[in-house]
Amino acid sequence: MRPETRRKLDLSYSQHVPRAFLFAWLLTGKRQLAARLAIRGWRRAMGSMQDLRGPDVLEARMLRTVMSGAGRVKLLHRRGAGDDLGGTWLRIPPRTRAALVMLYFDEIDPRRVADVLECSDATLASIRSRGLNQLKPHLGEFEADEESHLQRWLTERADAAPAPPPESVQLRHDVGRRRLMTVVGTALLAVLLAAGAVAGTRVALHRAANPPPERGAEDAVRVDPVLRNRIEDLRIGCPNPARLDALPRRTGKAADVAVRFNEAVVRGDRRTVGRLAEPTAAPTKGTWASTKSHRGVRVTGALRVDPGDLFTVACGQDVARRSLRIVLHDRNGITSEGLAFFYLAHTKDGWRVWAANEPGA
Repeated sequence: MRPETRRKLDLSYSQHVPRAFLFAWLLTGKRQLAARLAIRGWRRAMGSMQDLRGPDVLEARMLRTVMSGAGRVKLLHRRGAGDDLGGTWLRIPPRTRAALVMLYFDEIDPRRVADVLECSDATLASIRSRGLNQLKPHLGEFEADEESHLQRWLTERADAAPAPPPESVQLRHDVGRRRLMTVVGTALLAVLLAAGAVAGTRVALHRAANPPPERGAEDAVRVDPVLRNRIEDLRIGCPNPARLDALPRRTGKAADVAVRFNEAVVRGDRRTVGRLAEPTAAPTKGTWASTKSHRGVRVTGALRVDPGDLFTVACGQDVARRSLRIVLHDRNGITSEGLAFFYLAHTKDGWRVWAANEPGA
């Protein structure tokens, strides 16, 4: 393992494992179990390269893993659960315990807690209410007393928590192997999917552009009408080629424009959308597509438009040669969905978006 990689793993371990260990300790009250859950959560999150999506995503994955691991320990609800607050705490579901810890000990924003639990705000409110009702005999008479009492009790438990587990060389190598397997597997899957998609698109476009000759009513031309209609819809929104300049040597600013455009569409900022959109182009199918979220959005591809692209067929090679295809991915910690494709050209006014599309649209 390279020294730089080892240093990054050590830093990540020291930053995240103590947090996950304390979370697991508050859920279970058992040191060995908490250490096992915390290390498992960190290993899985780092092995799947969640750290590349940002610290919030990594932490959400770790807390979710700890919570699900605590839920699989059935003996925890049968042993050592008395009639005091600690015993009642162990009898409520781990998901409810996790929500209460994040709300009253970590004081995390409820919307973020709902993201970690993968539930709606209303469901989180219901989980919180049920948990407080189960703990109510030990917390106090009024709701304000219940919350303050629970907060104090969790703080006292956190103060009594043992030291988090130290990192081991074997653990570091395990994470390194998991990351390598993730990279290799993702690369192979991407190659297979890309090859299949490109081959299928080229065959469809070739058939659309070169229909078979007519040979009577029973052998009428078999051209996919859906594909033809799709191309016609795109052709309406093509930009005026006279406004487009040749692509510059440095195209890095195009990605920044695509990200800002996506954020403006999500926030409903029409002024920014109008300023960054090419005025001679119409929105794809009348609306600008986006990732539907501006959190954790990153550019995963910025390439010249392929000759077999539907927009190339619709708008012509001249427009495609002076455009870039920008791929945006929304990594919000909960799902890997959110791809959006933006087509940008370098015009006389700088980089402008002239088309936006979503997968399968």
